[in-house]
Amino acid sequence: MMGLQSDAERLEAIVITLLQKEHPYAIFAGGNKQSLIETPRKNKLDTLQELRKFYEKYYSANIMCLCVESPESLDRLEEMIQVFEKIPNKNIPVPTLEEHPVPKPHCNFIKYNPVKDRTKLIVDWFLPSQMRHYRAKPEEYVEWCVAHEGQGSLLAELKLQGLAISLEAGVGAGGFENGSNFSRFSIDIGLSETGLERYKEVVEFIFQYLSMMRHELPVQRIYEEVKNMNQIDFDYMENEDPYDKVEDLCDNMTMYPEEHYLSGPELFFEYKPDLIMAVLSELTPEKMLVVLQSQTFAEECTSTEQWYRAPTKKTTSSQVSSKPCLVWGLESSIYLTPTHISQRTLKSRILTWKVLQQLQL
Repeated sequence: MMGLQSDAERLEAIVITLLQKEHPYAIFAGGNKQSLIETPRKNKLDTLQELRKFYEKYYSANIMCLCVESPESLDRLEEMIQVFEKIPNKNIPVPTLEEHPVPKPHCNFIKYNPVKDRTKLIVDWFLPSQMRHYRAKPEEYVEWCVAHEGQGSLLAELKLQGLAISLEAGVGAGGFENGSNFSRFSIDIGLSETGLERYKEVVEFIFQYLSMMRHELPVQRIYEEVKNMNQIDFDYMENEDPYDKVEDLCDNMTMYPEEHYLSGPELFFEYKPDLIMAVLSELTPEKMLVVLQSQTFAEECTSTEQWYRAPTKKTTSSQVSSKPCLVWGLESSIYLTPTHISQRTLKSRILTWKVLQQLQL
């Protein structure tokens, strides 16, 4: 099985072990000899027959999307895609899931001995899907504030205390992390040696900061700055690899209305402070999953995850404080962003060395 030595894939499998098994997301998704052949045989199932049943049920044009990119003319493209007209349309309803993943009770903290020597603290929450709120993108607003690195930020305070060296936050862009069923919000902190020893304090800082955000936010000025930066990124976006582009567009066609196939995932369209507060209300200690990663846990991690054989140790996190830390002031310390970008041209296209020398003086 590919990815046995990948910390990213191992971490994904570890998080899955902390979820209740009723949700499909908690099922091993990689596939190997055991899961595809041996276990089905024990349960008297034929993997190939099950695959054919799935094909017969769901292979229908009405729940498919097609995107083609080519230097050919539109007339030629229309000819090329006629082959897809042979796909049957069974008019089946789009499969849906109502409940998002739920952590197991009394088991929300796990230590992990990684392959690479990287010490990290990862805190995850599984939120109700935010895709239906794409016009407001409340989860991205929260992401910007949590991942802010300037004065008054969470990372600035952790660095001041000598506890952390990096911080990333937000909802993943992939279909698993942010889809029609749930949105997975993560805070990923690179810890110092001191931070590893005092990781409980780092967790407390996270919830103190989130509590501060609930008291000080939302602020529309921050929303406007985030909106402006996303607009600039969208306007000056680099061309994607064609394969990645058509794949992304097909995903977008399942999530957004036609007029927002391109801009839906990128731009902000409306300010909804109630949705921002709804996201913040989900980021609580009771709903969190915590992974603490360090190679110093080699002797301590005596259990192994089933599929990737990742060394782990499960336990329950202790109660954390979420009182706001009043020394932080996010509203006054968020970024200043440009609102207009344009090229400036000189009246004369030719500058003599004499003029250049004058400019340098």
